[in-house]
Amino acid sequence: MAEKSTVAVAASSGRLAERLVGWIFGGLFIYAGGLKLLDPAQFAVDIANYQLVSWPFAVAAAIYLPWLEILAGLGLVTGWKRSGALRVLIFLMVIFVQALFTAWVRGLNIECGCFGKALATSNYALLFLRDGAILAGLFWLLYREWKSRLALESEALVVP
Repeated sequence: MAEKSTVAVAASSGRLAERLVGWIFGGLFIYAGGLKLLDPAQFAVDIANYQLVSWPFAVAAAIYLPWLEILAGLGLVTGWKRSGALRVLIFLMVIFVQALFTAWVRGLNIECGCFGKALATSNYALLFLRDGAILAGLFWLLYREWKSRLALESEALVVP
């Protein structure tokens, strides 16, 4: 009996940690998207500074990306369409890291634009560290979701 309660407490703690991490990263993306919405012209310039896309594409991205970040962040915070939100945010982060990497390799001196001017920095080591930590957290959430889904499926297969 004590074994079950220990397992239940561990599972409950794991779910609590998962929710907390989801809220933190969801809030982070809501915050980042909100800052970009406050100054879409500056965000378009930040995107164009990477020298990867045309100006019209940078403007379109500056208009739509913040909303995508906010909606996906809300998905993590509320749990609504959480799986899709995680996948969208991981996809976006991979694109962001690739863009950052190409700017670093080409020797561009840019500010990433991720958090508007609030956390502007051109220190590539710090940017890679921050983005790596965000990606690791998002992948952890995706792993936990996958693991939960497998557990539910295996429970459904058990015949009473």
